[in-house]
Amino acid sequence: MKNLFTILFFLGIFSTGFAQLPVVVVEPDEGVNVGALNAAVEADTSSVIYELRRGGIYYMNGRISTNYPLHIRAEAGDGPRPILQPAADENSESDRIFSIGGDLTLESLYITAKDDIGNIVKNVQRAGIEDLRIVLHDCFYDYDAQCPLRLDASGAKVFITNCTYRNILNVNGPNNGRVVDTRGNQTDTIWIENTTISHHGDLIFRTDGAYVKYFHFDHNTVFVAGEGFDLDGILKAKITNNILYNMNWQGMEPLDPSGFLTNDSLGTIDEISDADRHFDFSNNNLYYEQGQIDAINNNGSRVQAPFLDSSMMLFAANGQLDTTNLIHEKLAFDNAPPAPLNYIAVYHENDGEVDLVDVPNYYADTDLVNPGESGYTFNINADAISATASKTGGMLGSPQWTNSIPTSFDVDRINSSPVLIYPVPARNNLYMRINTEKTNELEIRIFNMAGQVIKSFSYEQGRHAFSLNISDLENGIYLYRVNAASELLDAGKFAVQK
Repeated sequence: MKNLFTILFFLGIFSTGFAQLPVVVVEPDEGVNVGALNAAVEADTSSVIYELRRGGIYYMNGRISTNYPLHIRAEAGDGPRPILQPAADENSESDRIFSIGGDLTLESLYITAKDDIGNIVKNVQRAGIEDLRIVLHDCFYDYDAQCPLRLDASGAKVFITNCTYRNILNVNGPNNGRVVDTRGNQTDTIWIENTTISHHGDLIFRTDGAYVKYFHFDHNTVFVAGEGFDLDGILKAKITNNILYNMNWQGMEPLDPSGFLTNDSLGTIDEISDADRHFDFSNNNLYYEQGQIDAINNNGSRVQAPFLDSSMMLFAANGQLDTTNLIHEKLAFDNAPPAPLNYIAVYHENDGEVDLVDVPNYYADTDLVNPGESGYTFNINADAISATASKTGGMLGSPQWTNSIPTSFDVDRINSSPVLIYPVPARNNLYMRINTEKTNELEIRIFNMAGQVIKSFSYEQGRHAFSLNISDLENGIYLYRVNAASELLDAGKFAVQK
């Protein structure tokens, strides 16, 4: 039933009335020509889908302003996303890309607020009409001096899925740097799922105290963000199954450190009060690397920010905040960008007045000249608890990063043994990889410490990788034996910790 609900939900997101619409293919800009997408949208404001070429660059010679639904997507295929980039005019100035006056759907686009001469604009998407429905799927947002989506009217429903956000901040005022900013407007839904957020300046979203019915933040990977989560004004929030790494570097202050989870009273809105609110913050990995703590500490003058502020502590005491199954685990990402420790140190050395000093680089960027999405990855080590710590026993963080990487221990095992098992410790599933040509008639047996067989798995077809269901095993140490064609291939032990 849950899977059916999920399917229907996402069908609901993407059933925006565009399914049978005609497609208008827009060719990318070439040479000195700019504004191909601007011209296409201006020429045909009927209900169509604008389809952009993969690998093409679309230079925006001004904002696209709409009072009608707009749907732009990449052409089918696996090539690079089409790039939407502001183009500077004769005065070296550029503008945002979208002024949204109707429902908006964007799919598989790379959108940057850094223009073609290196200026960074703010609010590449700005919505000014009430009750809009905004769907952003599989898009890569790179750079913005404030936030890529600003809501200047009430009632919006925002769905962000399978996206990436990188370098969202103003380096001279890092309190400007959010994925979504409601600007104090009441909002229906903010839904962020399966998304990666890296080198982010401030809050993931900002309510400014305005009422938000529902905030959903599930299976996301966050790497370096200036603040935690301000739940002020939110009725219901689900923040689960995430990797939250090096967040809240702004929150540690000499006298008034701000909590990772902060809140304030909702008062009474339409007969809804604080008693109706609930926050699910379970099954997350929340971790600070020592390098970031040292950069923040400023010679010992900083105070560690509390996890909960005083208001959140009241919600926790009343059973309205769920923080079960939190872990604090250091991970071995395979190719994460360097944390901007020098910038963070300068920020705290100058009490946040970074506009008065020559600030170090904050951005994570593999190409400082040309926009593009290639670069860093966030696959985690195979033996991490985070690999099986979600509510369903799966991986925390964005499912975009599903390729687990071996630890040094695993590398040694690969070189010296025909069998590799992970994660260590295991929870609900034990994964086994077998390096042998004898893959027929495999038998895997699991023993308790008394030597009794408690589980047995047999495979007749040639296979090299297995997922063994051990959800019924209690915490403890167990033994295993692997036989191939009735001959002992490997034996060892593993731990279960739930």
